[in-house]
Amino acid sequence: MVALVGVSLVWEKLELPGSIGWRARRFRKRENERLFRTSPADLLAEARKAVRYEQWERFAPARALFQEEPWTDERLLGLLEELYAALAGDDRAKGLSGRSGSVFEFYDCGLASITEALEKRTRSAGGRGQD
Repeated sequence: MVALVGVSLVWEKLELPGSIGWRARRFRKRENERLFRTSPADLLAEARKAVRYEQWERFAPARALFQEEPWTDERLLGLLEELYAALAGDDRAKGLSGRSGSVFEFYDCGLASITEALEKRTRSAGGRGQD
């Protein structure tokens, strides 16, 4: 029994196939690939949904996400970076950090993953982005 527990702990520590860590890493990889292939319009819809859920409409960059205009990777990336800066400033002003702050929620709700995918996409497209 002790040997079985030991093997299980080593399996998880090494993140071997079937382990929780292995599955989490695999999920993250697939999610990043999905976001990389998603159109700006669909990424915008995901960002809007997250902003509504988190009730961040009080921030100017968040409100700008709800404007109707032609959306490019660069425009969406710029607004998400501005939103992150606004959230970080708000957290500093309120003395919040960690899980109690909005920056944590930016990562937790998926906006950081969208931002990362847009950064990767604009770099790989030579700054052209997708329409």
